Amino acid sequence: DVDSEASPQQKLRAVYDWLGANFRNLSMLTREEQEQVDRRDEDREVKRDSWLIASRQGTSMQLAELFYGFAKTLGVPADLLYVCDSTQMFFNFNLLSTRQLDSLLVVVIDKDSGKVAYVAPGLGLSFGQLPWWQASGDGLLVTSTGRGKPVFVPPPPADESESSTSVIMTLSQAGTAH
Repeated sequence: DVDSEASPQQKLRAVYDWLGANFRNLSMLTREEQEQVDRRDEDREVKRDSWLIASRQGTSMQLAELFYGFAKTLGVPADLLYVCDSTQMFFNFNLLSTRQLDSLLVVVIDKDSGKVAYVAPGLGLSFGQLPWWQASGDGLLVTSTGRGKPVFVPPPPADESESSTSVIMTLSQAGTAH
């Protein structure tokens, strides 16, 4: 629940958290899970928008596009930023190929403070945190004018980059983890 008096930026953070808690990121599935989803929903690209909302699942790019739409609806300045996996390659603007850009981030600007946040919806990270393989590299920023320009994706501040994960696991008598 978000207070109706909340700022658009606060509402957008709530949307980010809601997407993370309520949508399944199909880009994060194991191969076996992906095969099951593909068999059940072979025509999901045809029903893309309605399927995404109804099923509450989508790829990383689809979730980023959905979040971008929410940002625009809330009146928060936002742009799309295509980046590549720096473990595989670095973005070369002179290479006229979109195949090198395999991930989509959303760049959000706080109107009040002017602070820029780079966000990756659906990856389980806090607002403003990026996977290390997407930060500190070049990307292609696509603005509302439709023009793309190369930009550097700065690393997030050190004090905002720390996270911890806790897991409780049990082992069955057969030795499998649950």
